[in-house]
Amino acid sequence: MKLDIVTQDNLAIVRINETELTSSKSPELKTELLKLVSEGYVNILVNLGMVSYIDSSGLSALLFGRRQAIPSNGNLKLSCISGNIMDMIKIAQLDKVFDIFDTEEEAIESFLY
Repeated sequence: MKLDIVTQDNLAIVRINETELTSSKSPELKTELLKLVSEGYVNILVNLGMVSYIDSSGLSALLFGRRQAIPSNGNLKLSCISGNIMDMIKIAQLDKVFDIFDTEEEAIESFLY
């Protein structure tokens, strides 16, 4: 899986550089998210700007990351979501679970306040 991860303080920005987040790639994302939290990066921003298709295992990987961050007073937020991905998130009613931002910058600012 192609990921670009940038860290600063307790924030990790994970840019998924894939067009699909499916069962073949989800385990690797889960591993990376768990690794980040264990290293102290409890606030995680996942940029889905390049992702045009996500399945249930992809959504599950994002939920997994959020569940890992919350006990450490952190959170996992999403940004740059395409219409197709947002439709899947809404169908699964995860728009009520995740904080979702149009831009990476807005999401980063939300962690600061």
